[in-house]
Amino acid sequence: MAAEMEEKGFEHMGLDGRLLRAVAELGWAVPTAIQARAIPLAMEGRDLLARARTGSGKTGAYGLPLLHKLLGIKEVPGAWGAPGALRGTGDTGGSGDTGGHMPKIYQALLVSATLNPELEALQELVLHNPVQVVPPEPRLPGRSQLQQFQLRCGTEEDKFLLLAALLKLRLLRGRALLFVGSLARAFRLKLFLEQFGIAACALNPQLPARSRCHVIAQFNRGLYDYIVATDEEGPAEPPRHRPRKGGTARKGDKKGDRKGQPPQCPQDPEFGVSRGIDFQNVAAVINFDVPNSVETYIHRVGRTARGDSPGTALTLALPDELEGLRRIEDTLAAENGQSMLQPYEFRMEEIETLRYRCRDAMRAVTKQAVREARLRELRQELLNCEKLKVYFEDNPRDLQALRHDRPLHPASVQPHLGHVPDYLVPPSLRGIADPNPKKRKCPRGAGARRGGSKPRSGNPLQSFRFTRRGSKRGAAGTP
Repeated sequence: MAAEMEEKGFEHMGLDGRLLRAVAELGWAVPTAIQARAIPLAMEGRDLLARARTGSGKTGAYGLPLLHKLLGIKEVPGAWGAPGALRGTGDTGGSGDTGGHMPKIYQALLVSATLNPELEALQELVLHNPVQVVPPEPRLPGRSQLQQFQLRCGTEEDKFLLLAALLKLRLLRGRALLFVGSLARAFRLKLFLEQFGIAACALNPQLPARSRCHVIAQFNRGLYDYIVATDEEGPAEPPRHRPRKGGTARKGDKKGDRKGQPPQCPQDPEFGVSRGIDFQNVAAVINFDVPNSVETYIHRVGRTARGDSPGTALTLALPDELEGLRRIEDTLAAENGQSMLQPYEFRMEEIETLRYRCRDAMRAVTKQAVREARLRELRQELLNCEKLKVYFEDNPRDLQALRHDRPLHPASVQPHLGHVPDYLVPPSLRGIADPNPKKRKCPRGAGARRGGSKPRSGNPLQSFRFTRRGSKRGAAGTP
């Protein structure tokens, strides 16, 4: 039945006509494997537990039946509490307390790329006799669509050197996501790239969801090409220690013990860049740090090669990360019947000329610079916060304290690192690399060069025109 639906199309699934027109405008000719199996069952009112690879159309698999149900409800107020209400959930980070918010009779669809213990707990909480939908396909696309590489680096410096060469020499074309293991390393990598004049944005899970969505929207519009992200899961609230009687602090709570550590700020526990976020036109995913599990690797790499688009994934591994890399390789090889992570052939000796610049950039990005960068971003978020406008109006001194605080310069940017001369480019890469792309020149003002007149050249060797300063005066004095 699923194969027949996949061949026939959406018009044979009983969907609302308005949805069929919207699907046609999106260019969805035929349903994907997960859509062909999940949509008919959802239209019958069954609970679903579906698993499909990233970028396979899971959002449409539960979104279309959900919209069809909403369009069929005449009275919108109270729709979610009405009998037969349908609940759809995509990739979720935790179960939470949902029992008190559910109506007595409802339909639930649980769709994810991986199934972990948290999702199993959520299944027992919200699903009733679900139908399991698992298309017969691997969790990641094949080699024809997704190329996966791994490169073993001897030192941490080799990692930074290789990444700087790939991005600065423009050997990696298109937009990319750079995944690291912690938020502090995300800021360190961002500041490191700034030393070379490479614009990148660190997606901070400590910022509100509205700010994070704004960063993702700018990335999807092409305002910048690189996002440094982390799938680190932190506590929703910082740990608090109650003071003992008499005002004595606990051991380890001394002021000197926290010196140099990053600020402990609340973090969204349900936020994960590697899960559920639809980054558009991502050409490559670089695992700067090896993920801690196979599921995390699948969600990271799944941000590229979505739909029918091609993609590339590169994982950089240190000697102490090889065990986790082997675990990922063995799992993917067992699912696909062959090794999926191919060795990345790159001769490090050809970029040795850039190593001293890499060391200069790494020395400039200190722990204190990372700390100040995080503080500056949080302070800027406070200034732009809509909810604090009324508070700042009543307390202008607090606003001035934020605005007139001492300027924070996280890392002194060295201008010479942003320009790579030709003699530093490896001879074998000079025909491919483009380390110093030309910037587009825009007119200075709206009235510049009106009438299409060509600018005069002040160099007589180029224009072959030379006029003495006194020639005009002499010509004006002659009758």
